[in-house]
Amino acid sequence: MPWIIALLSLIVGYFLILGALAWSAYKAKIEGDRMVLILIFKNAQVLVEAVMWDLFRLKSWYYQNVSIMVIDDKSDDDTFYILKKLQKRFSFILISASMGKSLEQILNRHGNNVGVISISGADNPRLVRKKIFLLLNRCYYEEEPPLRKYS
Repeated sequence: MPWIIALLSLIVGYFLILGALAWSAYKAKIEGDRMVLILIFKNAQVLVEAVMWDLFRLKSWYYQNVSIMVIDDKSDDDTFYILKKLQKRFSFILISASMGKSLEQILNRHGNNVGVISISGADNPRLVRKKIFLLLNRCYYEEEPPLRKYS
């Protein structure tokens, strides 16, 4: 019997978090000029610190009007622990929940003021930096452009 209550609590908590994220994205769309950048990390222990330092360096130089939300997608490594340490130094919202692609698809439909990037441990830090820069400049990407060939 207690496991049923725990399961129901987990399901309700999941939908409350999802609802809060959708509401914050909707509210950002209503407010107009404030951009919300959502980073979803999955097993990215190696990249987390470099990506967050790059992001906050960019934010301090050019993009003061950006809200940052970071989601740890139930990583198996120390991604959440590293993010928790960085949260003490920088201002961002940190959530640990198993959401993944469904959240990304929902939030991408909420207009130009919400940018979502999924980051895994296999990603190249330079590519992640490019994606963040493109989103902050509101140039949304479909795919990585083809590499230039020099002969």
